Amino acid sequence: MSSGEWLRGEIQALDDDHIEFESEELDTLELDWPDVVEIRTKREFTVLLTDSRNVTGVLTVDGAKVSLSGESGTTEITRDEVHRIVPGAPKEANYWSGEVGLSLASRSGNTDQTDLTYSVALMRETAASRLPISFAASYSEVDDDETENNKRFNTRYDRFLGPRLFVTLLGVEVVQDRFQNIDRRITPFSAVGYTVVDRSEWSVDVTGGFGYRFTRFRSVPDGEDRDDSNAIVVLGSTLESDLTKRIEFEAGYTAHISTEDTADTIQKLELSLSVDVWREFEIDVTFTWDHVGKPEEDSDGDTPDQDDYRLLVGLVWTF
Repeated sequence: MSSGEWLRGEIQALDDDHIEFESEELDTLELDWPDVVEIRTKREFTVLLTDSRNVTGVLTVDGAKVSLSGESGTTEITRDEVHRIVPGAPKEANYWSGEVGLSLASRSGNTDQTDLTYSVALMRETAASRLPISFAASYSEVDDDETENNKRFNTRYDRFLGPRLFVTLLGVEVVQDRFQNIDRRITPFSAVGYTVVDRSEWSVDVTGGFGYRFTRFRSVPDGEDRDDSNAIVVLGSTLESDLTKRIEFEAGYTAHISTEDTADTIQKLELSLSVDVWREFEIDVTFTWDHVGKPEEDSDGDTPDQDDYRLLVGLVWTF
């Protein structure tokens, strides 16, 4: 370390300028990459470079110099060329990470109420690409009457053209929300993104592109079409910050703007605070705002509200 201390244990991974390190004495630590002066290993690691190449070998880091020794000889690179480090040879399992979250509340007596929210998020990431996949669902019931029932699936494939520039070749969002009168809303899109800020403590991405939105409503007044579709402009931004070594903050905003009617804009804001509590478990506090610019009236003549707000507290397991 830059402090002159030596730590002994296992390197789990290097990603986003942080090294995950585990030892018997100190458990799991997250160390800033600039604070690590020297590394010596006796097992193979795969280093993913900023130019999309993979190099595998026994890893040694000494100041600005990085060496990997393997059967074919020794490869020397600089620290600036290192994008990610994973243990072992290039294997599919080494590219994946994820988390599972659960929030449950139940009440009985004068009021019988059940609230359930669960989510699964996966990430496949290499030096040249990333593939996030997420699914979340919420269900609430009060005195045997549903008050919330929605599901959301998101995925996209990003290809990096440089350290900061990336292209979303294809992304898809699928939404189902009974109380927004949405039987299903499918939105494929493509976009270009740029990492405006990329520091060890925080990063900011912005994206912009085009897509197509298809919506089938659960019910509509007599004579109205249940299906609606139009081209859209896609805008988005994400912010990630390590407030402390145990607390992380994330913010994400997206807007899908109809090219036919700008009032028909769908927006989503999500703010999340994650606190490490024990090993791979976290407590997450998440606030979401969903806005539908022109909600569709149902067959009973009821028009859903434009805005939905949610505040969730749940337990998350990361892997």
